[in-house]
Amino acid sequence: MAKYDCVGVEKDMATVLEEHADRIQVALAWLTLLGIFVAFLSPVLWLLGVWPPWAFVCLASVCLAIVLLRARRKVRLFDVPPLYEGHCPLRTLVTEQGISPDGRGVLITGCDSGFGHSLALHLHSLGFVVFAGCLLKNKGGEGSKELSRVEGIHVLQLDVTNDDDLRKTLAYVKKNLPSLGLWGIVNNAGVFSYGKVEWTSLDTFKWLAEVNLWGTVRVIKAFLPLVRRTKGRVVNVASVLGRMGAAQGGAYALTKHGLEGLSDCLRHEMRRFGVHVCIIEPGNFSAATKILSEEQVMKLAEEMWDGMDAEVKSDYGKEDFDRTIQLQLYFCRLGMKDSSPVIRAMTSALTDTHPLPRYQANPLYSRIRFFVATHLPELVFEIIYEKLRL
Repeated sequence: MAKYDCVGVEKDMATVLEEHADRIQVALAWLTLLGIFVAFLSPVLWLLGVWPPWAFVCLASVCLAIVLLRARRKVRLFDVPPLYEGHCPLRTLVTEQGISPDGRGVLITGCDSGFGHSLALHLHSLGFVVFAGCLLKNKGGEGSKELSRVEGIHVLQLDVTNDDDLRKTLAYVKKNLPSLGLWGIVNNAGVFSYGKVEWTSLDTFKWLAEVNLWGTVRVIKAFLPLVRRTKGRVVNVASVLGRMGAAQGGAYALTKHGLEGLSDCLRHEMRRFGVHVCIIEPGNFSAATKILSEEQVMKLAEEMWDGMDAEVKSDYGKEDFDRTIQLQLYFCRLGMKDSSPVIRAMTSALTDTHPLPRYQANPLYSRIRFFVATHLPELVFEIIYEKLRL
């Protein structure tokens, strides 16, 4: 009797899965969406007498199995991105955590506090060689001091709007590259402001764009050649406001929409080189990052009111202005205090064998709102938005 090499068969199957991973991802995604659609449609057809009972039971069972398979993968319904190119919901059956950190370097901007600070410590604990760019290193910032005390983290003075800082950082990274080179760039540095478009000064618009958008472009242009050689990752931290709008968020959304577009274009350009470009879309983590505290809200409110034209003040009124400020204070208090979902998303973008174009890290209410904004007609979202005055 012929003997079968089970180990060899398993290896062959693993090889096939690896070779066709992208096709498997797409097939599973579309099959899941089709299953959900049929699950809703089949009871109607059964009640109308179009389908016999046995067909309904069979289809319902298949759909339930597909949905449970997705649930086992810890994928929620509101994780499903839009279905146009670049946003297809891709998941894989093969192992995702497949990139070893040993001998690989990662540059992170904005490490003084918040996501960047936490990510630097986390990636270092995994074994990456971390180059942590800090805005306040030369000014004795507490965040940079804390990172400097960790052996193996390279703390660098880096203002992403300063070309001289970028040149010095690039020279240092090249000189201290680990054996496998620079694997990833995490463009995390960013600033935030709020206020209706007419309330926001032109200087504020320019400041946000200079840091959030042009700063990211500077870092990418400086370090992309190093990442291209390693077929590594570019991870850009955008926002849920990069793909939907919200009152009081015009200046910030402008920069994040620009960052989303830049990332999509760069992804197409880098595909031939084997470089993956990923976007992180956090929701409201203001409590975790301190990107906008209640004290900053009140200070900015005073500056906005004092800087407004008399005509704008008259048209909006002090009552509407004060109500907006209270809403912004509520927004700050509502923010998530635990940044670990974002850190996990960033880590996945750097280490997944088949990374997603976009990673969302949001509480349930943000996921629902984002799902409505990106999947349903704009009119539906706007009606809900106006009703709730969010």
